[in-house]
Amino acid sequence: MRGLEKRAQYYASKAYCSQANQGDEYQDLKEIIFLAIADYTMFPNKKSYKSEHVILDRVSLEHDLKDFSFTFIELPKFTKAVNELGSIQEKWCYFFKHAEETSLEDLKKIIGNDEVIERAYSELDRFGWSEEELLTYDQSKKYRKDYLAALAQKFDEGEAKGRAETVISTARLLLKQGISTEVIQLATGLSKDTIKSLESNSRSI
Repeated sequence: MRGLEKRAQYYASKAYCSQANQGDEYQDLKEIIFLAIADYTMFPNKKSYKSEHVILDRVSLEHDLKDFSFTFIELPKFTKAVNELGSIQEKWCYFFKHAEETSLEDLKKIIGNDEVIERAYSELDRFGWSEEELLTYDQSKKYRKDYLAALAQKFDEGEAKGRAETVISTARLLLKQGISTEVIQLATGLSKDTIKSLESNSRSI
């Protein structure tokens, strides 16, 4: 997209001006932070995939005008592999560039303990689901919602003792309906190993 740097300044100034109504105090205006993630090279002469721009005094380089900052991420310049990802910033850049082609094994390495990135991958993955898979997912969310509501009620009544059995029963019910391990994991919070163990026991009965 040609002229994105011009658009960035235009949108930032519009956002800044939109804060001011007639009679407002200018000192109350909030700073504007503009972030752009581009799937093409914006600045050919810059080596880094990330560049940050602020307003500086041309001579002293002092940062007196602090209310505008612009950050641009150029994905073509981001070349790190999965095993090279260190910071959360690098993980997000990898997500934006490779989300649709990421294998399950690589996904585990990227996500780690970060629930936000895991949710982002899950939401993106839903766009490729069939109508039947989406229906199953929606049903699993309903099961989870009902389960949590029932658990909360039992806790309030001092009857939370059997909550582990309730989770197991829910998982077994979903297994009988042919729902996938991944969906059951989302619905119950059980580990994949536990769900597979329940599935094996059900088959042997």
